[in-house]
Amino acid sequence: MKSTHYEWVDGMPLFSEMIKKRNHDWWKGKKAMWQKELSAKIAGRDYVESLGLKAPKLYWKGDNIESIPLFEELPSKFVLKPEKGWSSNNVYCMDNGEDMLTHRIYDRQNLINALHIDEFIKKNNPFIMIEELLEPEEKQSEDGLPRDFKFYCFGEEIAMIHVALRRSEIHKEKNEHQYYTPDFKIITQRIMERRNQGRHPIERPDCWEEMIMAVKTIGRELGIYMRIDMFATARGAVFGEFTPTPHGGNGYSEFADKYLGSFWKGEEGV
Repeated sequence: MKSTHYEWVDGMPLFSEMIKKRNHDWWKGKKAMWQKELSAKIAGRDYVESLGLKAPKLYWKGDNIESIPLFEELPSKFVLKPEKGWSSNNVYCMDNGEDMLTHRIYDRQNLINALHIDEFIKKNNPFIMIEELLEPEEKQSEDGLPRDFKFYCFGEEIAMIHVALRRSEIHKEKNEHQYYTPDFKIITQRIMERRNQGRHPIERPDCWEEMIMAVKTIGRELGIYMRIDMFATARGAVFGEFTPTPHGGNGYSEFADKYLGSFWKGEEGV
C-alpha cells in the first residue's frame, strides 16, 4: 500500500502550522465543522458504529459521578474515562479493582473521590463513560493491553501510523512508541522531538487488513485530515477515538512536520 506523498518543497504547509490553525479556527473561531463534534469520545464511537464498524462495548455513561454503577454490577475488567481529555489522563483500566496503568487499588468510592478532586473534571464536568477493557491479540497477550494504532489520515489516504503500547502512567519510560509508513515499514527518523521511539519493528497485527479497511472507510466519510485511533484486539480491529489536533501541533520534528505537511491540501487537509 503506497501513499501519494509528494516531497515537501517551499510553499507547502507545515503540519504543525495547519494543526495550530485548525485548533484556533475550530475551537476559538467556532468554525462550523460537523467532524469536530466527533472528538468527544461518545459521539466518536457512536459515529463509527453507525458505519457498521467495531467500537468497545459501552457499559454505562452519565454526567453525574455519583451515579457510577457499583463495581459488582460491572464486569471484573472495564475502562472508566471522561469523554473528553488526552494522553490517558483520568483513564482507569480496571482489572479486579486494580488500575493496570498505575497498579493502584480502587473501590467505587475511592475512584469517585479521585474524579471529584481532579481539576480537569471539576472545570469541564464531562460525561463519564465505562467501556469494556479490550484484550490484546493472542500473540501479544503478554502486553496486557492492546496496542494502539494511531493513523494519520488525509481522507482515506494513510500517511503514517504511530503504534503505542501503554504499560505505565507512573513509569512512562516503559511505554513503547514506534512510527510506520502506510505499508508498515518502520520510520527511523525522529518524529517527536521529546519522545524516544523504537526502531525495531513489530509484526503486523493479525487484524491488519480489517484495520486498514475500517480506517479507510472512516477517512473517506470524514473527508478531512483526522487521526483515527484503532486497537488490535482479540476480537479484531476496534475503534479507539478521533484526534483532530494531535499534540496541538506541538513537538513535531522538522522531518515529521514537512513529511506530514506534504500531504496537506486546502483548509482541512484534503
